[in-house]
Amino acid sequence: MVPRKQIASHLGIAKTVVLLLVIVFAWQSSVTEAISEAISGPPERPKLRKEHGIAKQVIPTLSELASIHVHQGLKYYESERWQKAIVAFSDAIAIKPDFVVAYFGLGVTYSRLENWEEALPYFEKAIELNPTFAQGYLGLGITYNILGFNDKAIKALKRAVLIDPRFAQAHHALA
Repeated sequence: MVPRKQIASHLGIAKTVVLLLVIVFAWQSSVTEAISEAISGPPERPKLRKEHGIAKQVIPTLSELASIHVHQGLKYYESERWQKAIVAFSDAIAIKPDFVVAYFGLGVTYSRLENWEEALPYFEKAIELNPTFAQGYLGLGITYNILGFNDKAIKALKRAVLIDPRFAQAHHALA
């Protein structure tokens, strides 16, 4: 017979794991929206092209090329083609080394593969490049939590809430 205290301990651990999984899946469902919003080009570009008589740009800029790779990474991510997503996000970084969203995409993809040690530096780089990127702090907080760095996790999640007080996933992760 298993002692009652031991059963309670196992149930507590199981509840924590289930809660973390719910948070991760809820967070990942918001990833596509956040990445798409972050990489959309400036709305005035078509207007500028029209004003200057440029119908189409034959050669994309480096930023546009990097954005194309991130879009490919998103498509691969959505179709669960993880390795191709990793390659596409990495290609975006090779083209534009300060592309926050590409680092975030790699962090999310590695976290989806439950390769938390590999995800960590990409979340760290994303918030290094953009210290106001709330989704990056959420990814970092979840990763720290899973890796057992609870104090760092709480600090990162509180930072996400401070940046965006309406960020439900960050509030949920802190609960």
